[in-house]
Amino acid sequence: MRLVSLLVRGMVIASLVSLPGFAQSSPPSADDLQPNEPQPALPNIPQSSRMTLERLDAILKQEAENVQGAQGRWQFTIGDRPLLVFTDIRYDRMRIFTPIVAAEDLSDEQWQRMMSANFDTALDARYAMTEGGTIVATFVHPLSTLSDRDLRSAIYQVANLAETFGDLYSSGALEFDPDGSDEPEDNVGI
Repeated sequence: MRLVSLLVRGMVIASLVSLPGFAQSSPPSADDLQPNEPQPALPNIPQSSRMTLERLDAILKQEAENVQGAQGRWQFTIGDRPLLVFTDIRYDRMRIFTPIVAAEDLSDEQWQRMMSANFDTALDARYAMTEGGTIVATFVHPLSTLSDRDLRSAIYQVANLAETFGDLYSSGALEFDPDGSDEPEDNVGI
């Protein structure tokens, strides 16, 4: 299993590191955009309150000792779990993720459990599948409105969601269960 994890990790890193548009160091100017390309709308929040690459880097270095990377792409570990963070300044997005397993290796029950977890036990993190067919635990958020507290929480939620795959399928101690039932209703009056 450790070998599979290392192989999956290598494939994910290799396929994602070369994505265009990631880790630009400044917001796009009007000249950077194609004529028919829509301008990204950034939230109207004070510049001093926005999450920046510098703040994100500092927080990652506070949470993990082995942070590698800069300019919007980082890799580090929480416990033994490798995590990656990619940002896209142009579209005000960020994501934290960690590879779990090849999708082709999942049983029907595991698929079902992952989808159920995304509804009630994954909280802010989610299970997802990359274009290359790797199941990942991920957190995706607008970069500029991400708070320090939410970033710290997201790091551990992603790590926990990956570590509990195959067992609890949970990103933390909480579970979204507003009415006290164990199962979501199949028919909610729609």
